[in-house]
Amino acid sequence: MPALAWAGGHGIRAVNRAFEQATGWTASRVVGRPLRELLAPRDRSATMREVRRAEDRGAPAALEVRIRTSEGGTRWFRWSLDRVRGTAGSRGPVTVAQGLDVTDLKLAGEALRRSERHLARAVEVSGDGFGEFEASTGCVTITPRYCEIHGLPAGTTRISVGEVMALVDRAYVPTILADMAAIESGERDAHAWEYRIRRPDGTARWIQSRGRVVGRDRRGRPVRISGALTDITERKEAEDELRRLVAELRSSLERVKTFPGEVTFCSGCRKVGDARARWEEVETFVERHVGSRVAHGICPDCASRLFPTRRPRGA
Repeated sequence: MPALAWAGGHGIRAVNRAFEQATGWTASRVVGRPLRELLAPRDRSATMREVRRAEDRGAPAALEVRIRTSEGGTRWFRWSLDRVRGTAGSRGPVTVAQGLDVTDLKLAGEALRRSERHLARAVEVSGDGFGEFEASTGCVTITPRYCEIHGLPAGTTRISVGEVMALVDRAYVPTILADMAAIESGERDAHAWEYRIRRPDGTARWIQSRGRVVGRDRRGRPVRISGALTDITERKEAEDELRRLVAELRSSLERVKTFPGEVTFCSGCRKVGDARARWEEVETFVERHVGSRVAHGICPDCASRLFPTRRPRGA
């Protein structure tokens, strides 16, 4: 384990072989130099304050410190400080620091925090809600968007499975329960559902939910399930409108298809006859084949011919 010692004036008195291997500094290059010179420049003031505070208390203390390496880099150490009685030739107590190199742990932690920030931004941009079910509590830990989609009070971070299922339209409950049973038994590890919910305020929303088991116990039972859900209400409404328009179009096409390919008008009575020699009034023919109601009127030409003495209005 890397170790070094310094006296009251913080001049380095000794380092061990493990310290030399971890930092690249040899004893001949650091003994006699001030401790602060081995510290990362940005940390020097704060670290030296912590060192002095620990020395003033006179009790063992723990610090996390960045030490400069001989190659110009830095390594993180978790130091345990202890004050010991001075040796021959020292003017006072000596501080001994034994350290554990935690550089890899620090880098992994920073990488994890960056990933969490990136994930948080991705979640915010996606517009999806995310939740994680824990079997030990029977609850789902949820994001603000999940809360918003379900119409839950702002700030809600956890909700029980029972509370979630109470919002689901009854027509979709059997399918969801069947899939959950299959996940519980190990027959499957994922689900994908589309269902309607009734939010606490009475409004209905359509939900698309996708989830996957991310942990099982020794018996194979799921202990954690992570999932995402999307509000697909607008898509569902658009699909319903499309189906309505298609139905209307098909109905219109069916009516057009029933219109005979050739019709005959009687020169005398003006009845209409089809290929089967069926004759009927024009009004009846149009209503039966086109579906439009027929109204009667008189065009201007016929009005002038039939009523020559009648003067137009306003004349």
